[in-house]
Amino acid sequence: MTAQPCGLGRVLTVWQPGWPKADHATQPSVEYAYKISKTQANAVTTKTLKQNGEYRVTHTLYDGLFRERQTQAPAYGTTHTVLTETRYDTRGWAWKNFAAYYGDVAPSTTLYTAKEENQVNNVTKNTYDGLGRVTKTASYYLGDFKWETNTAYDGDRVTVTPPKGGTATTKVTDARGRTTQLTQYAGAGQTQPQTTTYTYGKSCARTRRSRASATASRTSC
Repeated sequence: MTAQPCGLGRVLTVWQPGWPKADHATQPSVEYAYKISKTQANAVTTKTLKQNGEYRVTHTLYDGLFRERQTQAPAYGTTHTVLTETRYDTRGWAWKNFAAYYGDVAPSTTLYTAKEENQVNNVTKNTYDGLGRVTKTASYYLGDFKWETNTAYDGDRVTVTPPKGGTATTKVTDARGRTTQLTQYAGAGQTQPQTTTYTYGKSCARTRRSRASATASRTSC
């Protein structure tokens, strides 16, 4: 792979393996363009070479803190756009995410904010605790609540309760962040627990033992 940077060290063009620069000097595999603005969204435009020799152009827009704010890509068969969005609260945490949705504008480096959550098929909202950890992720369809996943933190363990039909889990970690115990609940309301424990030797080898099956195996950590 060959990459050509600009004077600021940012990558401008890339030639992928099998597509050498010597043979395709004016037709790189990928091209990048950068927009930095004090009054509008910052953006990176990516042009990716397709098999037919044309380029697919997408845009990633960033806010003033260079957090990803929106992506814009061409909607197949039209001149319009497929967008994704991330919105941040006053603390700077991503609290609302818009899954891909259709916008009746052409892809560009201009921030598109014409649609609200009741106009988008899939929006997720995050709730945080005082330490910035996600405690609830709720999913909405056209503004109507559908389901949520709850996460509880209790010292060395984290319990995740998914929507109905999922498997609730509690994971315990040691001081080094390694998993020492994983409990999966087969019944509703965190009942019928099945626990797997992990121990670590001096060579960082990990032994796993399941109480439900009484079997053990060794893996590297």
